[in-house]
Amino acid sequence: MPLVGGGGAGNTVGGIAGTSKSLVTIGNHIYATSGIVSVDGTETNLINSDTGNFYCTMKVTFGSGVIVDDSDDITYRIRFNGEIIWQNTQDHSDAHYAQPGSLHIIIPPFTTVRFTAENTTDNTSHDQIVIGSGRVYA
Repeated sequence: MPLVGGGGAGNTVGGIAGTSKSLVTIGNHIYATSGIVSVDGTETNLINSDTGNFYCTMKVTFGSGVIVDDSDDITYRIRFNGEIIWQNTQDHSDAHYAQPGSLHIIIPPFTTVRFTAENTTDNTSHDQIVIGSGRVYA
């Protein structure tokens, strides 16, 4: 999915504010807001997007859309061009669904970026989200 946005840094014009399954640029800012995505025992894309001829920095936070008293473990991943560059499995055996803290990443130019989640305990569906914001450098 192409990166869309406000035309800054050589990007396609036409992005709109709100949830999206892609990275969105507005001037020299970039953000990702997946909205709530139902995730089961299959690695599921929360965001799947390609960057353009720029690099960016981004603060990313994964989380549960709804807190559920459940013991399923959720694995969050960030992939660049198909390779896992970060992975974290949250042990949700307590009812508080402790989430990984925010992390800061640098996304290189011309990179396919995937933020994913997967229930690694069973096939039960759980609502998951990812949000991120940062800066584009041309």
